[in-house]
Amino acid sequence: MAVEVLDENEELELWKEFEKTKSVAIRDKLIRQYMPLVKWVAGRVSTGMPESV
Repeated sequence: MAVEVLDENEELELWKEFEKTKSVAIRDKLIRQYMPLVKWVAGRVSTGMPESV
C-alpha cells in the first residue's frame, strides 16, 4: 500500500478540518500518514523487549 506523504501545511489543514468535522475519511488519511512512524517506533521498542512479550 503506497502512502501519500503530505507536506506540513497539508497535514496541519487536515488536523484542523478533522477537529471541526470528525470526518472518518480525514481520520483515516491521518492514520495512514502516521503508520510508517508507528511501525518504526514499535520496531524500536520491540528490540528491547524480552521474547515473551
